[in-house]
Amino acid sequence: NVKHMDAEAVTSKYAYKAEYLDLPIDVDYIGSSCLSGDSLFFEANVVSGKETYTYDTTGESYEYDTYEDKLFRMDLTTRECTELTGLKNAEIPEGWQGDSYIQSMTAGTDGSVWLFRQTSTYRFNNPNADEESTEDADDYNYDYYESGEEIDELLHVGADGTILNTINAGAEETASSASSEAASGGFYVSNFYVDSNGYIYASDWQSVRVWDKDGNPVMTLSMDNGGNLMQYSADKVGVLVYGETRGIKL
Repeated sequence: NVKHMDAEAVTSKYAYKAEYLDLPIDVDYIGSSCLSGDSLFFEANVVSGKETYTYDTTGESYEYDTYEDKLFRMDLTTRECTELTGLKNAEIPEGWQGDSYIQSMTAGTDGSVWLFRQTSTYRFNNPNADEESTEDADDYNYDYYESGEEIDELLHVGADGTILNTINAGAEETASSASSEAASGGFYVSNFYVDSNGYIYASDWQSVRVWDKDGNPVMTLSMDNGGNLMQYSADKVGVLVYGETRGIKL
């Protein structure tokens, strides 16, 4: 049910108007973004170059654009947009293929930003791949598909693009706090926040993990009935469950 408020109960005297910013760079699309201090951080898919494909049967060829995900910071005062080159793609082990994506981001302290990056690896482990008689198509036959390691990382990035810290969010670890209520392992980040004291909170709908500003585990809390992590003030992060909101006290 929707609860209607009397006009006298509304105390806000402010109206908010959207402001649209023209990006000074050409992007295909923006995957994730957030505000931190006086800056807008965003991850964008941009043209990185061109390649040529030639048909074996006809010899005809065509040229197409190649794309790359990059991290940018826009100064909201000057509108200057800077590529943050300190963030590199995750290294894929030799003999494997893989993809690395920034899934989401949230504001850190002191104008920094935290990123959630997910990397998955795979390969087509065809035992006949080295034989001359094997066709290229056989190398990608899904009968030989093998899933590899998946890495979930929380990356702390400074305003200049420097990587300040990295947390392996999916690692099997036991929280150092005696108030921990949940076993570790099998954790997949659905959303995360950082409070004004630098504590990092990540949820997988069934549990919440908390790290201090240096990336050390503090606690792991279970949510028996599930819940959605939310930040309802600069220094307060809680869990929204059916019928109520519960704060997390460190």
